[in-house]
Amino acid sequence: MNALPVALLLALAGLTSACEATSSPTPLDQASAPDDLAILGRVRRNLVADRAVSLRGKNVVVVVRSGIVTLRGDVASAAEHDAIVTIVASVPGTVRIDDHLVAPSSKPMEES
Repeated sequence: MNALPVALLLALAGLTSACEATSSPTPLDQASAPDDLAILGRVRRNLVADRAVSLRGKNVVVVVRSGIVTLRGDVASAAEHDAIVTIVASVPGTVRIDDHLVAPSSKPMEES
């Protein structure tokens, strides 16, 4: 077997591992621990029940691993962003929130 392809494969495997370690969790990374699933369920129920949260906000990605809640997605406004983070923080068992939510800029876009 040629040494170059083997070295290339090993380098790519290392690169893939490094990328996986630094990327934020996806729904496929959701833990199956009962405590994490309970937190996820409470977060989802609270988001759906809150009339101040838009449909966009209700559909943000929520992943819970070891009590760490990762939020990802677009929200309608900065106020909605704050409401979602407050809702998640109020759920018992939440250890930390990794907030990757994106709200539209409050500054108007400059014309060029």
